[in-house]
Amino acid sequence: MILLATVVAVNLRLVDLGLRDHALSMLARQLKPWTVGAIVLVMSSGLLIFLATPGKYLDSHPFRLKMALLGGALMFHFGVLRRFTASDAVARSRLVSVVVAFLSLTLWFGVGWAGRAIAFIP
Repeated sequence: MILLATVVAVNLRLVDLGLRDHALSMLARQLKPWTVGAIVLVMSSGLLIFLATPGKYLDSHPFRLKMALLGGALMFHFGVLRRFTASDAVARSRLVSVVVAFLSLTLWFGVGWAGRAIAFIP
């Protein structure tokens, strides 16, 4: 929930739908330790679950999709989104902000949905 909350908060602020009294760059900087900590915690627990029955997960299509989406979400978050939220002085169009937030949220929610599908789809 911490990871979800920090990602959603930054993306909502990016499109001016929430936390308008906070500068985007300041909010992203303040939430970064929480985001990174949550990612480390989620990946550590996920690794332990994976190590219990690796064959089950390696044969699972949703698991492979989840790993692909997770890689994409991490690269997008720490590449594109980080640069996009680094400064408030950067002039950005509303459309670009919406597209960046949409892609970010789609990747992160895709990770969650694919992870949930692991239990139901072989």
